[in-house]
Amino acid sequence: MLLPLLVGMFAGAPLVSRELERRTFRYAWTQGVSRTHWLRTEVLLVGGAILLISTLYSATHMLWFAPLVPEEGWFRIFNQGVVVFPASCLFAFAFGVLAGTVLKRTVPAMVAALVGSAVVFSALGYLRPHYMAPLHRTQVEDGRLAPTTGESLRDDFIVYSQSGPAGYSPDTGVSTWAYTYHPAERFWTFQVVEAGIHLGLVMVCLVAAFWWLNRKTA
Repeated sequence: MLLPLLVGMFAGAPLVSRELERRTFRYAWTQGVSRTHWLRTEVLLVGGAILLISTLYSATHMLWFAPLVPEEGWFRIFNQGVVVFPASCLFAFAFGVLAGTVLKRTVPAMVAALVGSAVVFSALGYLRPHYMAPLHRTQVEDGRLAPTTGESLRDDFIVYSQSGPAGYSPDTGVSTWAYTYHPAERFWTFQVVEAGIHLGLVMVCLVAAFWWLNRKTA
């Protein structure tokens, strides 16, 4: 999630904080442009560009990865998915805008955008396995993810695995594994769920930023 963090730091945080720090916002506000209109225009222009570029990047990345899907599975690049990646970029941008509006200083706002977005991304990574109830399977394998019974879990989202009661047999090279996993077909469902969380946070951040700009900024 490095790219969304950079978006928050360098596109979101300076958007308002730079204007407040330099006091250049006063010129726009004295020309009959309200604070809400000024911020809305800035957010729509920059946010629209971020959405377009991030969508194109993600679609290209998924197209490049497509030949590897039978071996690796789409969950391998979940964070770069064409639904989640643009939404995560928009969230980092919105969080940066909020940080810049509240702190009014560019460098502290950039640090806050980096740390705050990283915390949220880490929390979502922790919550991701719980979006739906996972499935469970115990299977005998001749090598990791090469089952002698049952289908391979290679392209699924494995939450947890451990050696089963029978353990590993050095004579045959066969081991028993117990898996907790999400099947590959849940990829798009998980994409929509996580993107929805991101977009909800985008709305919260932007509403807070607009409120703070109108009520707290002198």
